[in-house]
Amino acid sequence: MESVPASIETYKTLKPSKTLRYHHNDPITSLDFDDTGAYAVTAGTDESIQLYSAHKGTHQRSSYSKKYGAHLARFTHNSMSIVYASTKEDDTIRYLSLHDNSYIRYFRGHKDKVHALNVSPISDVLLSASMDHTVRLWDLRSPHCQGVLNLVSPNLIAFDPRGLCFGVANTSAQDLSLYSVSAWGSDPFATFALPAPPGDGWASVEFSNDGKYILLATYGEQHHVIDAFTGNLTHKLVGHHPLRRDQDNMRGGSTHTAFSVDGRTVFGCSRDGKIIVWDLQDRVDERGRLYPSKALNCAPNAASPQILGVNPASMQLATADKELTFWLPEKDVAEPPKEA
Repeated sequence: MESVPASIETYKTLKPSKTLRYHHNDPITSLDFDDTGAYAVTAGTDESIQLYSAHKGTHQRSSYSKKYGAHLARFTHNSMSIVYASTKEDDTIRYLSLHDNSYIRYFRGHKDKVHALNVSPISDVLLSASMDHTVRLWDLRSPHCQGVLNLVSPNLIAFDPRGLCFGVANTSAQDLSLYSVSAWGSDPFATFALPAPPGDGWASVEFSNDGKYILLATYGEQHHVIDAFTGNLTHKLVGHHPLRRDQDNMRGGSTHTAFSVDGRTVFGCSRDGKIIVWDLQDRVDERGRLYPSKALNCAPNAASPQILGVNPASMQLATADKELTFWLPEKDVAEPPKEA
């Protein structure tokens, strides 16, 4: 897969290039790329973890977590190791080597389901958020929790692109607090009031790679982009068909929206089976709404994607429902997507 210069016009040509089915027709609940963009990993309700070559669009290997379940599989800075959350038995976070399918470490402390997991972009630091209303900080080199925030409700979490701070979006208080990683235990250095989420509430929070914006995805008819420095609402992303929050929130902590690598574009899943492209440099209307610059068509007869990921090193997307689909610019898609 060749490197393609990032541009909004190239993003608008993305097409499905390969579809892979390795979760036994069960829902995929999380999707992640490694730092190099060479690999992707998924976890699903079939209690399996699947590793893929993003460059080749091929399946590499399977791992199973039948006793504990698997969700929120996230690469560490080693492409052959991940962390993931349990879905049954206990609420432990597991650190797994994909090379030999052996556990490196366990992170114990949460008293309820872990619904968000985030690895620092620059270090071996891990953030987790749980239905026990806590956010915990971990060091991958130690099994002991490095710090705990006791909050009033479940929260969404995200590191900034430099790994110096992290955001905690409180869904009940409708605010976003920014904390310094180096001053863990201190009060947030900034707190922004958030607009009320439309539909069934917030789905995820993400910083753009240039650090300018924070994206708050929802289950409603608007996603919100705010200024990361002032907290001001800059864009109301509209024009998509909202996804429905699943009854058991089995995809909680996963995202159906994502920034492009350059931070100019936002991609989002739409219930009509399309991938929506918003260009943040387009003009918003008098009500602050930004309409799509393009709607990308999924493969014929494909299910509507429910989660989405952006390759950090190339012009590639991945989407998933019960199958994983890689997307490439049109010039790199020589034939209809093949299924495995």
